[in-house]
Amino acid sequence: MPQTGLEVLPTRTLYRFEADGVRLGVTFTTPALPHDLDLLSRPVTYVTWDAQATDGKRHQVSLYFDATGEWVVNQRKRQNRYGLPLDSRKGYTKLDWIVWSATMVERAEDFEALVAPVHRFAHESPSRVPLTDWYETTDAKPVGFQARSVVGGVFIKLLAEPQLRRRSRCHAG
Repeated sequence: MPQTGLEVLPTRTLYRFEADGVRLGVTFTTPALPHDLDLLSRPVTYVTWDAQATDGKRHQVSLYFDATGEWVVNQRKRQNRYGLPLDSRKGYTKLDWIVWSATMVERAEDFEALVAPVHRFAHESPSRVPLTDWYETTDAKPVGFQARSVVGGVFIKLLAEPQLRRRSRCHAG
């Protein structure tokens, strides 16, 4: 189903798709509310969706969700100097999205290939504001957000691989 829209907001990302008389909306919501630290600390994104007929007919719609990094590996050819764009029609990306997606790949070299541009972004960005999670993959300039808690997503690899957690604790003290 072709993507027809994308809207990135501070706590939500809304995707729109349309084909064969059906319009589908999928929303990813991160409960990042600064006054609720319990909610803010959850590494969770909620997914909601809705479907509407655009042709006046009845349609049966179902969604299949799966978590795999292989689709990201297959998109590496679209990667720009500072990362993999979220959408083929725009050049921006989300820092946490890249690292979370890269963490799901099976091969270490795929992880490195996906994360290396993010490292380059952090070191070469012309912006001197707190680390942004939404930036252009061609020139490393921030698009909007900065200093948000989702940037903590860059540490997901530590949660995914216990041997990295043990090694990082040894170096921390």
